[in-house]
Amino acid sequence: MRKINIMEFRSTHTTGGGPDKTILVSAKQHDKEKFNVIVVYLKSEDDVGFKITEMAKKMELNFIEVNEKGKIDIKSINYINHLIKKHNIDILHAHDYKTNVLGWFLSKMNNKVVLLTTAHGWVDVRVSQMKHKFYNWLDFQVIKRFHKVIAVCASNKNKLIKRRVSEDKITIIYNAIDIDEWKKYESGENIRNELSLNEDTPLIGAIGRIAPEKGLDILIEAAVLVIKEVAEARFLIAGKGDGEEDENRLKSYAKQLGIEKNVMFLGYRSDTKNIYNSIDVFALPSLTEGLANTLLESQAMEIPVVATDVGGNGEVITNGINGFLLQPQDASALAEKIIYLLKNKEIAREMGRQGRKIICERFSFTERLKKIEQLYVSLMKK
Repeated sequence: MRKINIMEFRSTHTTGGGPDKTILVSAKQHDKEKFNVIVVYLKSEDDVGFKITEMAKKMELNFIEVNEKGKIDIKSINYINHLIKKHNIDILHAHDYKTNVLGWFLSKMNNKVVLLTTAHGWVDVRVSQMKHKFYNWLDFQVIKRFHKVIAVCASNKNKLIKRRVSEDKITIIYNAIDIDEWKKYESGENIRNELSLNEDTPLIGAIGRIAPEKGLDILIEAAVLVIKEVAEARFLIAGKGDGEEDENRLKSYAKQLGIEKNVMFLGYRSDTKNIYNSIDVFALPSLTEGLANTLLESQAMEIPVVATDVGGNGEVITNGINGFLLQPQDASALAEKIIYLLKNKEIAREMGRQGRKIICERFSFTERLKKIEQLYVSLMKK
């Protein structure tokens, strides 16, 4: 059997997020005896903070950056069509609404190409602008026409079914991480040293893309309540948004609430393991989620988690066992659980150990990769 030619197709901004880690690592680790993988990313011409190309080069991937001029760039569409033909692509694997739409359109010019998409998640219409409502609607209409859909959690599968995507097209393959890479270590770099913080300073971390749906304003409100009980506590927010607007808004909010010295914005970090290894509690206050890689990473690093019960979070966390689940937009409950973990260190450590155990049992990247490869092969047989 000849090798299967895969095009990983993605559109994102700046540093991307969890899906981009998964895409790049998958492309690196796929069985090269069976698969040729080309990774194609759409990049907006004005996205000066785009770092995916740099990340891909370090991993020595077959990576192509396609610069777009405007929302619909005929030249870039023609170029991607050229790539499909040049590399004799068998499976186009899309990862977001834009590449879903473009992938479906391009398949009309390449009718032998199999269409696969991963449903990483959607911006909830409760927290989005009107245009996102339209994007979500369009995305579901296009997905119905794909040959197969990967849902990264059962919650996403249920959303797809509710939007009338045929259930027999959907397969759940959970996000996963390299459990040997993401594990707690005793020595090495520590974010506390960089920030001149004492070894016993309580640290609460939030890592990931800065955007309204991530609920970081709720975390800042919770921080006010935590600091009243644990005055020396510090909140570390690591990540970037599509621009500076969301981060500046959060900084202003922290200042307005009088806690700007307790909330530290670290920007984009490539050393997130050092942050996980230094914090006492990981907070995930999202209003909407698919299955956050940061949740899996923090659990693998034995950090107790306080997360909202949205998306796939409840498929990872068993409340009170390896973390706490709470309703979104509840700053009081978020603060209460953070304070509890800071004041009950042995319980927090045990929750961290249980988190690691669950990740090793159910969210191994090696097992995920096997399932993806089996799916690729099955699609070619059909």
